[in-house]
Amino acid sequence: MLHDDRGKCAFAQQAYVDGLPHRANPYWYVLEFCRHVGLKVTPRGATWYARIRTIDGRYHQTTLGRARFQNFDGNRYDWAVARADLWFRSEKTRDKASPSAPRGTRDTMTYCPYGAVYTVGHALEEFIAWKKLAATPMSLSNMVSNINYNIVPRLASIPLEDFSASHVHAFAVDILETLPKFGNQPYQGRTKLSLLTDEELRRRKAVFNAQISILRGAFELAWENGKIESERAWRCLRRLPVAERPRITFLSRAECTRLLNHCPEALRNLVLGGLYTGCRAKELSQLRVMDVGRNGYGIHVTPSKTGRARFVFLPDEGMAFFLSLCEGRQPRDHVFLAPKGNPWTGQHKEPFKAAVRAAGLPENVVFHGLRHTYSSQLVQAGVSLSIIARQLGHADTQTVAQTYGHLASWHEEDEIRQCFAPLSPKFEALAQTQSKRLQEIRYQLQASENRSASFEPRSNRVRSDTNLLEFIARHRRIR
Repeated sequence: MLHDDRGKCAFAQQAYVDGLPHRANPYWYVLEFCRHVGLKVTPRGATWYARIRTIDGRYHQTTLGRARFQNFDGNRYDWAVARADLWFRSEKTRDKASPSAPRGTRDTMTYCPYGAVYTVGHALEEFIAWKKLAATPMSLSNMVSNINYNIVPRLASIPLEDFSASHVHAFAVDILETLPKFGNQPYQGRTKLSLLTDEELRRRKAVFNAQISILRGAFELAWENGKIESERAWRCLRRLPVAERPRITFLSRAECTRLLNHCPEALRNLVLGGLYTGCRAKELSQLRVMDVGRNGYGIHVTPSKTGRARFVFLPDEGMAFFLSLCEGRQPRDHVFLAPKGNPWTGQHKEPFKAAVRAAGLPENVVFHGLRHTYSSQLVQAGVSLSIIARQLGHADTQTVAQTYGHLASWHEEDEIRQCFAPLSPKFEALAQTQSKRLQEIRYQLQASENRSASFEPRSNRVRSDTNLLEFIARHRRIR
């Protein structure tokens, strides 16, 4: 029987069904991926539908029967789900339908540890159980996906007491030579390390290091729980040195204006929200009227990816924008609404791509790039990295420094140039007479792609350098 998830489907609530606006096309609800139940509402009444995604990527639908709608007698949601299930399982439908999959994200391993010997799989299972209490749903989902795809096929059956550096080495080679898989793409095989480009190798190293972090957490927990006697299993885990790549895709103020001019009204509001706050699309879609101006001059962002709430301060223009969206609305109403009046739930992606193309911007600009744009502009304006980190919801400044630190060099240059009192009247006068030449040199260096300091790691344990902005903010000028 299909999982109907009726507790979350609004079709199960008769009051919701009675309040649906009339329209020509059905409203759809995903029972399972590639399996949908729909409700079409017209002035004559309402009708239940079922729909499948076919093998060739199209949709095929059928009418199930009359729905109960306002003054019309008919069938309810659970009846429609049962009828849809019969149609899905019919031989004619089954032959043309794509394989179905449960909706939602997986929070368990695809491997079931067994036997008295404590294996890597046992350790991972206990680690997942702990993370269900400690991690956010998104972090848990990403971690389980990594475990199932990268770790389980390679390491799950190895006894943890026998785990050693040789296993780590073989695991590293296997990860580095295996090409990444996105979504439902087929397996693409392996590529020798010598044939990988520098960027491909850098990305594969980052993937390997993510798996090492998971294994270290699982092995340390197993040792702390007394499941293994030796510390070797987690002490032999080593990360590979990875060159950090600064974020370089962000928009100028002129490009932001161009993008806004090509956005429909509902999307334009969402884009403005991202540019004023640096919030993720999901954070903006969850924002309520009561969160605007809540205990401060800005917006209160509810916990999402990081599991921590935060307050984002706004400029006057941004505050006026948010207040205008809230005017005449109820406290629990969503601030940002899609064109049909419902909350945004990911349907912004395609119209955003269309606006990017219409504005003549690079194809790799996505909505999350507005967050990078917001951050980069704050960095270049000389705002303290600790303030930027709090605005973005990061626990510390490390991520901000690694991602945007190269942009701070322009502001650092201005700070350093103004820090020192003159030592030689002769060269002070020379600098004033050659000010035009010095200015030209500064602009040439700022425009250079190679101006930023090297982001190559010195070792596999070194964190990024502390940004000079933090140093300058704490110390008085040299006199």
